[in-house]
Amino acid sequence: MKTFLCSKAGSKSKKNSSVKAYSKIDLRTGCGAYIQFDVDGNGVWTVTKHEKAHNHKLSTKDKSHLLRSHRRVGNNQLSYLRDLKKSGVALADGIRFLKHQSGGSPLVGFTNRDAYNSLASEYLKSLDETDSNSLIEIFRRRQCNEPDFFFDFEDGD
Repeated sequence: MKTFLCSKAGSKSKKNSSVKAYSKIDLRTGCGAYIQFDVDGNGVWTVTKHEKAHNHKLSTKDKSHLLRSHRRVGNNQLSYLRDLKKSGVALADGIRFLKHQSGGSPLVGFTNRDAYNSLASEYLKSLDETDSNSLIEIFRRRQCNEPDFFFDFEDGD
């Protein structure tokens, strides 16, 4: 079973009401709109429950590009940004060029944050266990040779 809620479902918890340096605007309205799917053993998704009524106005066409479900950094765009970064061009300049080339922010298909996150997650995926194992081995050697050097790590398993 999988349930998808409206992005304005629920409300912000009021756990910590202490004074903060900033306050983030809460756009949630407690909307009850949702759709629920059941997934069978063959991977077939079937709608089992659906509540269509929203308690707020829906996003307008000119603002829909800001919705998370409408944003995606394409493989070609990601490859282009990666190549520019390798060439020494700032990522912000590459994003600005893509926005200009596509006709503006609403048409590029992602936000600046999406591009930064995509490149960061791609980089993290490229790291394999050999990198961390090599680092641990270097630390072990230093610990044997240097009496004032200490390290410890937690095994992720």
